[in-house]
Amino acid sequence: MSKHAVKIQAEWDPEASVWVAQSDDVPGLATEAATMEELIVKLRQLVPELLEANGIPLQTENHELPFDVFASRHDSARIAC
Repeated sequence: MSKHAVKIQAEWDPEASVWVAQSDDVPGLATEAATMEELIVKLRQLVPELLEANGIPLQTENHELPFDVFASRHDSARIAC
């Protein structure tokens, strides 16, 4: 794994009321959480574990593995008629 940040996609699932995260950079990553803050906590643990489990070398600076979360949420607003 390069020193560049791991890219993670998070989408809001309105039916389950959770954020769902996955990443092409992290094989096997599929997790969810009720809030973005809870999702980040989970990702801090899962990302390095999954990269290591998949044999992807971790090249980090100061023992930090950066990741970027790109979030998407579709919603709507009702307009007064």
